[in-house]
Amino acid sequence: MAFYLLAEYTHHGYHDSYFYDIIFDDEAVTITDKMIGATAFAGGRIGSYEPLSDVIVKQVREYFTGLLCDHYMEVETRICLTPPIDALAPGVAVRTTRVIRGTDRATRGKIQIPADSVAHIVSHPRAFGTFYRNGANRPNRDNARVLIEVQATGQRAYVACNALRMDYEAPTPSGIRPAAVEVAKRWPLDLLFPKVRGLTANHILTFVRNRSETGHTLISSSGSFT
Repeated sequence: MAFYLLAEYTHHGYHDSYFYDIIFDDEAVTITDKMIGATAFAGGRIGSYEPLSDVIVKQVREYFTGLLCDHYMEVETRICLTPPIDALAPGVAVRTTRVIRGTDRATRGKIQIPADSVAHIVSHPRAFGTFYRNGANRPNRDNARVLIEVQATGQRAYVACNALRMDYEAPTPSGIRPAAVEVAKRWPLDLLFPKVRGLTANHILTFVRNRSETGHTLISSSGSFT
């Protein structure tokens, strides 16, 4: 087991600064951070790291490729199965996830739409209920409705956003891996090395920690950052 120093970065707090090493563990095959000092207390780096080699750089790229694949799968699957309201734009094809009762736009009467019905979004979603300008209770897929046109019948009706999913299948690992590999190849890995500090290292850590929380896709089908 050996540890390799990929980068260093500094977190500037309100009163003090904290210094971190970004370390690659070749046995666990993980990238982690370790606090090695701070202006708030005495201390510093203890021990040493192994020198980087082409083999280790390849392992780091493979690890990063895996992170991209995991993130892409997680985000795209979530958008496919539970699309946020900003993804439900006019013209987008959707599918109902259950039998739903919608409000017919023409008659204002209630109509029943079968599960797994294909439809297209006609207008942007609109929230219902009471909302606050600041803070919680903002419009989302659980408190908004949208106007759709059912493909089979041509009827237009307002339905709850949480009853819809995208009309395509979520990507598979084999389908997204080529794009992730291309991104990892172009990733300037030398920017992760100790000679360059700050933004890049911090960005990688943020990506590793929060990849399941962001709603943004980091790679597109062309393999470029979006």
